[in-house]
Amino acid sequence: MKIEQFQVLKTSGLFQTNSYVFKSTDKWFVVDPGSGIFGPLMGLVPVDTILQVLLTHAHYDHIAGLVELARNWKIQLFVSSEDAPLLKDPELNFSRQLGNPLVIDYEWLDIDEHFETVAAPGHTPGSRVIIFDGHVFTGDVVFSNTIGRWDLCPLHNAKWLMNETIRKLTKLFNSLPNDWLVLPGHGKIVTVSELFTLNPFFKR
Repeated sequence: MKIEQFQVLKTSGLFQTNSYVFKSTDKWFVVDPGSGIFGPLMGLVPVDTILQVLLTHAHYDHIAGLVELARNWKIQLFVSSEDAPLLKDPELNFSRQLGNPLVIDYEWLDIDEHFETVAAPGHTPGSRVIIFDGHVFTGDVVFSNTIGRWDLCPLHNAKWLMNETIRKLTKLFNSLPNDWLVLPGHGKIVTVSELFTLNPFFKR
């Protein structure tokens, strides 16, 4: 499916979460909807649209906008089976610690069954990298110049999992065209080539 329109929105206030919105084959997709996403989308996406909402992981700053979307559009929610429990647990999605307990009790579909994904545990148990038409959405696993925190993951072997994930993703990025985009959950968007220049965790 070819991306026809594409926008990056800064959401979730101080977190400056990157939320991504794009249109492909007459469907609208939202990746990691943060708080405040409704305003920019209202003038962009028709209200009778069914939004395909894809989550790289289920931490608060990447799911807070789900409530806004569900109030104004019909949504289909896609998340990994490992991270789905975080949606309903304010402790695990960190919304309680931030003073805004959030429970997302929507039906969801397994993202791995519908999209090209790579399992990337370590930041959360079910973090996913999503690949879509030359765009690699990495959530909080890979940033332009570093990697995500593993100490936020409730699994006892999270650091080991993150190391394994980086090894796996190094092979992935080495197999991709240099001009493909790496789109993290926060910060700068880079090409695959730039990632190998800027990020010390990834080597050719």
